[in-house]
Amino acid sequence: MNKKIVILDDRYTHYQEETEVLKPLGITPEIVKSSNPDELARLCADADGIIVNLAPINAKVIAALNKCKIISRYGVGYDNVAVADATAKKIWSPMCPTTAPRTFPIRPFRFF
Repeated sequence: MNKKIVILDDRYTHYQEETEVLKPLGITPEIVKSSNPDELARLCADADGIIVNLAPINAKVIAALNKCKIISRYGVGYDNVAVADATAKKIWSPMCPTTAPRTFPIRPFRFF
């Protein structure tokens, strides 16, 4: 499987859990530690999926996504994600109504 998954976060010192969950799917995540929308748009343009914490996934970033199928967020809510824009591009934004283990945002990627 040749999928590009980008983790946008600067919260953790490592991403071993995420890497281990994605490994059986043949996916090695790319870690991006930026909150600059222009940089995010450029670095995520060819991503198949995005895992995000607080980085702004605004309309400009969404517009730049060429093949993204999913944006999954650490934590609760999507205040930093332009969900309406993602929905218009048929990008899935799964919702967890409560706090969950750190690996929860990765689980939807099993649908690849």
